[in-house]
Amino acid sequence: MEKAKKIILEKFEKDKRKLLAYSLFLYVFFVLLFFINEYTRSKEGILKHVDSRLKGASISLNYIVPNYIQDLARNDIRITPEEEIKYNNLLSELAVEHDVKYIYSFIKKDDKVYYTFASHTEEDLKNNDIYSYLIEYKEATPELIALFSEPNKEIFEVSQDDYGYFRSHLKSYVSDNGHIYVVGADMEVKDINKLYLKSFIKAFAISLFLLISVFPIFFFYKKILNLEIINNINRKKLEKLEIDDVTGLPYIEKFWAENQNIEYPSIFLIGINNLKVLNDYYGDETSDKILKHISDVLLNIQEMGLNGKVFKVGLDEYAIIFDDEKDKEDIYITGEYILESIYNTPLINKEDNIIITLIIGAATGKDLKEEDINIKLKRVFLEARMSLNYAYEKKLRIFVFDNLQLSDMSSADDEILWTNKISEAIRNKKIIPYFQPIFNIKENTIEKYESLMRMITTDEKVLTPYYFLSMSQKIGLYFKLTGSMIYSTFDFFVNKNIEFSINISASDILDETTRKLILNNVKNFYNPKYIVFEILESEGINNFSEVISFIKTVKELGCKIAIDDFGSGYSNFERLSKLEIDYVKIDGSLIKNIDKDKNSQILVQMIVGFAKELGIKTIAEFVHSEDVFNKVKELGVDYAQGYYIGEPKPYLIDFKL
Repeated sequence: MEKAKKIILEKFEKDKRKLLAYSLFLYVFFVLLFFINEYTRSKEGILKHVDSRLKGASISLNYIVPNYIQDLARNDIRITPEEEIKYNNLLSELAVEHDVKYIYSFIKKDDKVYYTFASHTEEDLKNNDIYSYLIEYKEATPELIALFSEPNKEIFEVSQDDYGYFRSHLKSYVSDNGHIYVVGADMEVKDINKLYLKSFIKAFAISLFLLISVFPIFFFYKKILNLEIINNINRKKLEKLEIDDVTGLPYIEKFWAENQNIEYPSIFLIGINNLKVLNDYYGDETSDKILKHISDVLLNIQEMGLNGKVFKVGLDEYAIIFDDEKDKEDIYITGEYILESIYNTPLINKEDNIIITLIIGAATGKDLKEEDINIKLKRVFLEARMSLNYAYEKKLRIFVFDNLQLSDMSSADDEILWTNKISEAIRNKKIIPYFQPIFNIKENTIEKYESLMRMITTDEKVLTPYYFLSMSQKIGLYFKLTGSMIYSTFDFFVNKNIEFSINISASDILDETTRKLILNNVKNFYNPKYIVFEILESEGINNFSEVISFIKTVKELGCKIAIDDFGSGYSNFERLSKLEIDYVKIDGSLIKNIDKDKNSQILVQMIVGFAKELGIKTIAEFVHSEDVFNKVKELGVDYAQGYYIGEPKPYLIDFKL
């Protein structure tokens, strides 16, 4: 017994030393980060303050020197030495007041730059260097010269001339006679560097104090740890009954057994989206590693400031319980952070990076009026369970109880393969847009383009969504594909002044995170009037008030809406008439044989007539031949899209009849 106790004590002492070493290392690391951040922030503040002083000094010249004198200098009309000295002395006093080296003004004539007025220093007075009127400034930089071509423009520059090495503010103005002159102010770079050095010393002194002050704390911490040894030995047996052997997490039953004092409970239940497939493919041992890996990530998040307790629920679920007033917005933000942390931290298993995707059901007791704490907790937990079940059923990533918005791969090998393929493509920016032209039939020109998703494989093959889209939905990565397409498409069309359309689904709009991503990118786009969102008619968009709200929101921001694949199934003309739609894209099944199929011609004619009554433009998809093009043109369709016009390419193509 004594030998076993000695072994335990030795192990604890070893672990204690490791803990102290790691803690000290981390503390030093964070102090270093603090020093770098403090010094960088201080430098930025100094430069901002310097630039403010320079700007204030230079533009103040206009309040001292009348701008008509700039015109006199341009016309070679000299002023008296007394006037020149008067203005230069006033500028010198102004330079002292603003704590800058020089304040001056320039004109340009005959492709040369001349001083008109300039302040002087004490040293300049000793050297009798106080006259500046119409003295040529031979060190004028290209940036300074360019200011004489653009009125009311200002720049900051660092340059060197006969007087020294300066940071300068320069701004161009227009005189009463319409001529451009430039005012400026200088501060010596060495003076700015002195300010930087003071900032460095201050940040270093604070960091050094933080380092020195921690050592007494570590000394007393060591003594406290020694007192904890016996308590830890006595707790081992009890903890084994309440702790999960694989993850080291306490079971949720331990939480229920304790006396609870949680006033505002919020509960996240977390399931593993693809655990069965991973277990079938890798085996039980790796499954245990996955469970442990998830718990490690969740605990790491908790230690980094996630104010919640993590528990194990059953064999393959986790719970995080918070005691704060979380509303739905907070829950979505926290849930997204958890999902991203797991997704961005794959389990390294031999040569494989195992991608793990989670699903979250959550509930909050913020608005519950129940006074009994235990009853409130049980109710919130039940609501979180219902949310998780609903999330599994609808294949969505996060569901909150009071916000429920009400190609199958058969083998585990395929699912694992595609999980890794899609994840790798997302990480390496291999989800890219191809662009197919849309032809304005009446104007006889390409007017817009549709952005279509493509995945580039490691062997440079180009895959259409047919091969991977349904799998991405199954494994919980579909939202990542939507995000990649939004970013890359919007970035491609910046400043091109061309209308483009991008496909989104009802599930994109219903997913809180994806919807916010779309709206934020629209708001930040340089001109949303060029954006068209295509929504599938077959998804029954009229059943979702959230989709209708989304349409209204993006329309208010300037975007347009197209209904895609119209006519492919049941098409409700009456409901469509109530939407603010700009385009109807007629499904390819009606277009591909329209040059021969009378029924298709009749249906398309009905759609075109209906659309014209509502002021909606029509687009024919699958225009693959000249005969089909001529027929849709004859039927009055507004636009044509298909391989006859142009195939999708990673660049914009042109077409002319």
